[in-house]
Amino acid sequence: MVCLKKLKLSNNVISEISGLDTLVNLTHLDLAYNCIKKIQNLDKLTKLELLNLHRNFITTIENMDNQLRLEYFIISSNGLNIAENVKYLRRFPRLRMLVIQANPCCDSPNFRHFLLGCLPELIVLDYERIPLAEKMGAMDRNALKLAKLSTIETNARRASIAEAEAEQKATYSKAYVDGFYEDELWKSLYQDDVPGQVILQIGEIEEIRATYRELFRRASMELFKKGMKAFKLREDEYKAFNIGMKEAKDVVKLKGQKLTEEFNDWGSLVVREMRNIVLALDDIDRNRTVNTSAADEHTPMALLDANKGQSLEKQAQEETLHKLALEYTRKLNHLWYTMMTDLVELNEQIEDVGQELGRSIRELVVGWLEEVRGHFSQLRDVQLQYHGRLVESLITYGDFRASDTSIPEHLKALLADKEALAAIVQQSHEHHGAVIDQKEEMLVANLKNWLESATNNIQADENEIGRASCRERV
Repeated sequence: MVCLKKLKLSNNVISEISGLDTLVNLTHLDLAYNCIKKIQNLDKLTKLELLNLHRNFITTIENMDNQLRLEYFIISSNGLNIAENVKYLRRFPRLRMLVIQANPCCDSPNFRHFLLGCLPELIVLDYERIPLAEKMGAMDRNALKLAKLSTIETNARRASIAEAEAEQKATYSKAYVDGFYEDELWKSLYQDDVPGQVILQIGEIEEIRATYRELFRRASMELFKKGMKAFKLREDEYKAFNIGMKEAKDVVKLKGQKLTEEFNDWGSLVVREMRNIVLALDDIDRNRTVNTSAADEHTPMALLDANKGQSLEKQAQEETLHKLALEYTRKLNHLWYTMMTDLVELNEQIEDVGQELGRSIRELVVGWLEEVRGHFSQLRDVQLQYHGRLVESLITYGDFRASDTSIPEHLKALLADKEALAAIVQQSHEHHGAVIDQKEEMLVANLKNWLESATNNIQADENEIGRASCRERV
């Protein structure tokens, strides 16, 4: 089914779009002549080129942000009642054929011009090729509206990009690799490095600067990628823990529900029988009271025998009632014992899984910490090499190029004073080393703090799951 490219589901009385997530290679989907009221659950169908929703009950074009390959869209004979739906179609850059006729919005006298103005790339509308002159006229007629619409869309895209970038940065921060993406580390080395910024003004070291900037970028990106991978592994461990706990809890919960339902079914019959016995005992007592009050020395033997029979019947009924009560109590206690035993086993399982998760998390973090130290050692080596090349190049540069008229006077003086130049280079080198050390200390501290917090959270999760399960049993 994954390889399926075309799917026809028309005339099937379908009321909801669902169950298509695995058909990721689908290019043609026909859902015409159904009872669909809402466009939804198409997120995974990113390769969709043709979508037929003719004659349904759809009132809004929505939830199709991932269908960027859509070329042919049929939405005729539905309930689209506002022209604003057309604006949504502007997000499909490949849309060339649209069938939208027989919708309430089409009755508006300006609808066609508005649609053609909004969708200038459209070639076919309602099975007819669009005349070029009509298209150009529609664009001119709606120029002001389209300009405002373009501005709104541009702002919306910028906001969406900003939001995505913010989410991305938040993820980097959670992974503790923010500041290592691409050139971010290089830029941070020179952010507060005044001596280094002076050195960068010397044009002759441009090649060295470019070479080592690239080396820093590669080293920091390697750390960044591995850090993101380590973060995903930690997240996956947590997800697996939560899924496992939920499954174990559900098994115990379902078993408890089944046992409770079985007991309730049996218990309701027993309680009904006990109630009938109690009513029967009441009847016996009333009859005996009447017979006793009417009895005297002339009472027939038959009446006395009847009273004796009623006494025997009452005794038998009371014995039956007692047995039923004992059986009810026994089974109730057994149910409670079984459920509490399952709860104890669940808590033991939660504890074991939690301990295993703790060990796995600790191994992941400790292993990643070792790699982190190795990466920062590599960064220090790159910085040391960079420093050596600068010293070598700037001393030579100072000897042979100080007379160059293209060099600013303040840099000429600096190049001529080798001691001052060496001091500036050394200050820049020490500043870079301090930045690298600080970033390593921060990353290591964050990982250790996370590990401690994660360990505490695992314990808290275990306790909460146990308490929640106990509440359910009670």
